[in-house]
Amino acid sequence: MLRSAPSRQPDNVPAPPAARLRRIGSLWRRLHGPWPLLFSALLGFLLLLAAWLLPQLPGQLNDEPATASRWLAATAAGYGVWGGIYQTLGLFNVVHSPLFAALLAMITVVAAVHLARELARLRQFMRLATSLTRPAGEPGDPLALSPGEPVARWRGVLPAPPADVIDYLRAHLAAHYVLQQPQVSAPPAPALATNGAALAPAPEQRLLALRHARAVYLTPLLPLGLLLIVAAIWLALVFGWQVTTPALAPGDAYRSVNQGLTVRHPAPSGAAPPVAEITFGGVTRQISNAAGVTRFGLGDASITVRRTVPALWLSGGEGTALLAQPDSTPVAALGLVFPTPGSEESVLLPGEVAGLRLVRRTDRTDAFMVELYRSADVQPSLRVEVNAPEPVTIPLNDGRTLQATPTRALQVDVRYLPGLWIAWLGVAAILAGAAGAWLRPAYLLLQIAPWPGAAALLVAQAASRADLEALAAGLKRSLETSHAETKPAETAAMSTP
Repeated sequence: MLRSAPSRQPDNVPAPPAARLRRIGSLWRRLHGPWPLLFSALLGFLLLLAAWLLPQLPGQLNDEPATASRWLAATAAGYGVWGGIYQTLGLFNVVHSPLFAALLAMITVVAAVHLARELARLRQFMRLATSLTRPAGEPGDPLALSPGEPVARWRGVLPAPPADVIDYLRAHLAAHYVLQQPQVSAPPAPALATNGAALAPAPEQRLLALRHARAVYLTPLLPLGLLLIVAAIWLALVFGWQVTTPALAPGDAYRSVNQGLTVRHPAPSGAAPPVAEITFGGVTRQISNAAGVTRFGLGDASITVRRTVPALWLSGGEGTALLAQPDSTPVAALGLVFPTPGSEESVLLPGEVAGLRLVRRTDRTDAFMVELYRSADVQPSLRVEVNAPEPVTIPLNDGRTLQATPTRALQVDVRYLPGLWIAWLGVAAILAGAAGAWLRPAYLLLQIAPWPGAAALLVAQAASRADLEALAAGLKRSLETSHAETKPAETAAMSTP
């Protein structure tokens, strides 16, 4: 007898809805688990470590692709074989690297999943009170709670009358929970036969206890704060910028037309001029503090002013243009930067037919050697040592003098972060959400019904299995079970779609 083979379902036929729901549920549980958070934290730590250990692309070069490419190539060459790998991964420009973009995307997805979970939990808490007044079903049937959040359930037959069980539950709950209503009675279910006996037509009793119920309103703020911080970072990456000036000698200025930024390093004088003068967004701020590092805000910009390497300020008397560098026009004053010990600069004195050789000393900080050479001299005709903070006067011909003032170069870092206030709002939300999570809001929904043989049937529901285990352990210790017939406790954690 021939039998037809069963038809095979084509591969391109969509999966049944139930299978798709199971896959979505499995993905949802994985995203809500600890592994995505741990992986995000590890990736963030590695990127932070790379940004700390490796040189980063100066912010002003982000608008100059050709210059940025040369800088990246030169920097990568200094690390040999690993330099190419670092450059491919974007570790020389972490904030614009694909790894950082992947980290932000992962945090966004995980935080959105946790936010949805916490909102479902909040909804469940808000509807607990209405569950108490629902009609009773069959004995042992748990009350239906708001879907979306997993519910842990425990069922057990206790060898004590319902009144004794209720008295113990009240005492146990009063120590750790707040009873919302002392007791709610529900209409009993139709009489059923169990082991040849019928259930007594007594109403089912219900108890609802909450622990730190108000904290449940705070827990969604934790993932919401993460999303706000990601939004602030995205705004900073798209609309923000960073500019780091080179080391500015006294009298120098730096201008960035695209950002509307101007930084001036005023020349030193007896009137104690400001250390720095910064103009951004039409607002000018003068810094008179001579500390090594000064930080302040100007609008949405975060500004850091540093006094870095030693410098010299040379000025002639009566504003005469005595000084000139090679291939430049003579000026009355000139600022020079000496980035490393042993650095050397040359300055011409056209009116004197002479020149200056200035060297930063290697044995002392902020110390210089100034040598004056005339046109026919092989050896310096004058050698002067300059030590901070006192200026030194160098005599010239015809009674003219030249003053050398030791000082420090200036470097300014300007970061424009338009969404910084959103980040601070996110930090506040995270702290509030962390406080709510630390309080661990919880609930216990208890149903007590009579059971044949002077026993009680208890159905307990909670958001945490640990709360049910603590309740069951307390019941076991308090109720005399040695002479009573009990059924095995049923513990199950289930999720309602």
